[in-house]
Amino acid sequence: MYQFIVSASLASFIALSPSLSAQAVQGPDPTPSPSVSAAASNPVLSQETSGEWTTTVVLQASDLCLSNLAYELVTTPPGTPANGRVVGQVPVQQPGFPASACPSATAPEDEQVTLAFALPSAPLSATLVIVDAKDEAAPTAIAMSAVHRYVSAGQYLGWPALSGVMLALLFAVCCAFAWPRGGRVGNDKLRRPVYASATWTFKDSWATNISLGATTIAAILTGAGAVSTQLPGVQLDRYAVLMGVCGVFIVAAPFIFGILYVAFSRSRPLVPKNARLVDHGPLTIEVPGGASLTVPSRADSQKDPFPVAPGTITIGGNIDPVLPGDNTIVLTPRYGNGLTVIGQGGHAGDDTVQIASPFALPEEKFSFATLKFAGFAAIPLSRGMAAEAPNAARDKKTFTSATTLRVPLGDNLIVADFRSLIPAALVTMFGIGAELGIVGVLAFSLSDRTAAVRIFALILVIVAAVAVLWYAVATTRALADSTPGSALTPDSSTAATL
Repeated sequence: MYQFIVSASLASFIALSPSLSAQAVQGPDPTPSPSVSAAASNPVLSQETSGEWTTTVVLQASDLCLSNLAYELVTTPPGTPANGRVVGQVPVQQPGFPASACPSATAPEDEQVTLAFALPSAPLSATLVIVDAKDEAAPTAIAMSAVHRYVSAGQYLGWPALSGVMLALLFAVCCAFAWPRGGRVGNDKLRRPVYASATWTFKDSWATNISLGATTIAAILTGAGAVSTQLPGVQLDRYAVLMGVCGVFIVAAPFIFGILYVAFSRSRPLVPKNARLVDHGPLTIEVPGGASLTVPSRADSQKDPFPVAPGTITIGGNIDPVLPGDNTIVLTPRYGNGLTVIGQGGHAGDDTVQIASPFALPEEKFSFATLKFAGFAAIPLSRGMAAEAPNAARDKKTFTSATTLRVPLGDNLIVADFRSLIPAALVTMFGIGAELGIVGVLAFSLSDRTAAVRIFALILVIVAAVAVLWYAVATTRALADSTPGSALTPDSSTAATL
């Protein structure tokens, strides 16, 4: 009777409790399937200095021990999967759960796992495949968000900087030992006048302009990743920034030239337009581009300008040059006695103009003569000479030291010297050399092409460097030469920038 009462009471309690009744019908929960997943995304595959590749992933295992996992790296281009080894494993305990033994389905625990792989070459992309050694869980694939190749400090900064320095030094050496008319570059030659255009022209500064354009294009291509397939794993955005820095050097060269030009031109003699040179003895006027001499109309048929060969024109002490400010010099007799034009070998006197030609006009007196020179002219001045201003007071500026008065061609012509030109050219050559160094590193050291292709690309870079060096030296020699013109054009107003 007692047992019957207990059984009836228990049956009534279970019937009145739906949850217990359901559990009695359904039975216990099934055991979850073992699995592994990535608790953190965006893993990166990076090359280390030792040459091996590493990646760090955070894994979460459910009812599975991470120590039983195997790791493979499948790369693109396709190749043999690389087996990974664990070089670091750190537990990452989740909040609210105490540390638990492996395995545990009720207290999951993340693991930060660092893996190392040996790869024969840099991949374009890679996928990590996680396999359970006991085949208790399905394989898990985790795609690498990025592949970063190791680039040393030498490959990034060292070789480009060294290339820039070497090209600049070669330019300086070539200018020192291949200067026109022989001899090394001394202080007197550094002060040699350079007559050039005040504007940055493409026809005379093509090396600077093309290098700047190439810098822009290369920065865009590297920044956009257009050449990433040729340079797998290389972070091209860094090289895009470096190319931009090299472009700054190239663009800065004309500004450096302008600053030095202003600094060094302060000591040059400056005279106002239509000033007259007085208080002098016999003077010489250098006309390296030649000139023409015009005298007042004569009775005979010879009224055209008389050609003057390139060289030096000597004027007597009684003839004062007047400088209108353009490419002409008016020769006027000081005492109104007239002047005589003679050729080389004639008897020079205080009232004569001796031109660089064996022939001259018939010996007769002229009230004045106008010398129109091609390109530029230079007048050496001795100490004590003066320039008389064309005002009513006839103010004089006396030159306290020997110097050279450089007569410009026009408003667009600047008269500088090599103290201004050489530093600006060195900066330009450094920038171009650094750019070529970057191209050489990318094409030869970091490219995944065959050895023959890489060597051919390096040869092209060397040829480009030689061509730039030849052009720079030829342009500098042309500016240093007494004959107007550049390496490419015979124009007297060539630009000083490379």
